[in-house]
Amino acid sequence: MSVKTFDVIIVGGGVAGCAAGIALKRLMPELTVCMLERDSPANADDDTYTSTIRPRIGETLPPQVSIPMQQLGIWAPFRRAGWLKSAGTQAAWGAAQPHVNEYIYSPYGNGWHLDRRQFDALLLMLARQQGVLLYEHSQLLEIGRQSQHWRLQLRTTAAARGMPELNTMTARFVVDASGRGARVAQRLGIHKQVFDSLVGSYRFYAAADSHQAGNHLSDSSTMIESVADGWWYCAGLPDNTRVSALMTDADLARANQYAHSAAFDQALAATHLISARLAGLSASTAPIITAAHTQCLEQLAGNGWLATGDAAFTYDPLSSLGIFKALRMALLASYAVKDYFNGKDRELAKYNHLGKAEFTHYLDKRREYYHQETRYTQNPFWQRRLAA
Repeated sequence: MSVKTFDVIIVGGGVAGCAAGIALKRLMPELTVCMLERDSPANADDDTYTSTIRPRIGETLPPQVSIPMQQLGIWAPFRRAGWLKSAGTQAAWGAAQPHVNEYIYSPYGNGWHLDRRQFDALLLMLARQQGVLLYEHSQLLEIGRQSQHWRLQLRTTAAARGMPELNTMTARFVVDASGRGARVAQRLGIHKQVFDSLVGSYRFYAAADSHQAGNHLSDSSTMIESVADGWWYCAGLPDNTRVSALMTDADLARANQYAHSAAFDQALAATHLISARLAGLSASTAPIITAAHTQCLEQLAGNGWLATGDAAFTYDPLSSLGIFKALRMALLASYAVKDYFNGKDRELAKYNHLGKAEFTHYLDKRREYYHQETRYTQNPFWQRRLAA
């Protein structure tokens, strides 16, 4: 059994993990930082992605994402990647006629539609360029505190042999960037507070030819439409496809069988704006059910550890702020780690306070926005939001 030692170990190699690694190495380049990823990270050139890794949802970025990207030093390479620009949002929310929010009036410019596979691969490349080491196929089994160091036991799979091995790593600090599972916090006994049971039933659509695709993607706005069981989302993607999702509660998704193509298509046909946006396109995947509930750890940080991104707390996709939040929290996390190493805040009380305050503000805004839809107050989905 080999033992490797680092200053910081980041558990999770997604957006939050990569951003945390970039922020840490920019602020404290002398640190040794490694990142553990359970799966093989998304590779833009790997055609097996769609069959081996569940598509990562979260394709739309708001204009203000330029702020944390500039602070992380990734704005220039992000813009060079040539993402599809988003002109704004159209939301039929509280009324049949959609409200239009055009980004042309935003001081930050347009928003962006992403190919998540390519975006995640870009962040991973930038993290590696900063000197962050990556260990793929690494599953956290145990974590414990010994004096001033953490000891992590991992099950890894050697790519050459495909055989599982046990490895041990030690670190002065651990960052939990493992997503909703919050694998580090869970093993430390930190509980989650769950606020709803929202899930998304997603499906991807493609045109028959490039000319037809161009016509469909001429409107680059994101569309939202509320319905009795929840709300629909539709956006274009950089590869001339569209993604659409019905966001509803888990029990309603099961009862109405929204994971099945026939039920999904029937619900889609009952919409007005979303079905029109997808007219003439063909579904390229079956519906994919993804967890989308709001949750928050009871404790976001402690002596020698912190949670960031979705491991700390999650936002309703209605906000379109999940990736923005992950990038912003990465910056806050790097400042907290620096304070910890400098002996200024060993329990990371400031980071915990700021995170909790941000989540409380989000809950207020979430409640306010859901209360604007009053047409379906007799339906369980909306009754639950009104009672929150």
